Amino acid sequence: MHYLLVIPLLLLSIVARSEVVKPSEPPVELTSAVDSLIHSLNDVYSSSPFRKAYLLPNNKSAVVFTIEGRRRGNNYQQYLAVFTPSQRSKHISGETYENYGPLKYSLVGVLNVGGKSDGGIKTENLEYRKNKLTFGVNSGRWGSKLIKSAGLPMDSKYVTISIAHYGLSVE
Repeated sequence: MHYLLVIPLLLLSIVARSEVVKPSEPPVELTSAVDSLIHSLNDVYSSSPFRKAYLLPNNKSAVVFTIEGRRRGNNYQQYLAVFTPSQRSKHISGETYENYGPLKYSLVGVLNVGGKSDGGIKTENLEYRKNKLTFGVNSGRWGSKLIKSAGLPMDSKYVTISIAHYGLSVE
């Protein structure tokens, strides 16, 4: 009989630990890092008009952006990139460090999450819990490439992307 009380409490603790994150204005340094990444992914014909940044509770930042018009085409690809701030530090004494120099953002990982006919992720808000991002999914003309790559049922409404130490993976 006591186990009936434990199950709702367990579910409540799982739900309480997740946090809904809304898009926010990125710092200038993060915008510069995203611009560098976009310039390395696109060609001379493409542009990147859409970007949304999410400042995550673990001092990381997630950015969703699109690259449009590759190879003069009428298409776009949607990407998710995660960055972490980094700054030089010098050892003072013991375990004391002093940060100096400009703040920079290092790329943790980038993932192609959709495109024109492949669907993509919804960017209104996301749910963050323990280095995992949960997004709503938009289906494209041919379903969702992201759902297929995760091995989820095609009627799935959400996808979870795990942030590892070096990279992103779809669950």
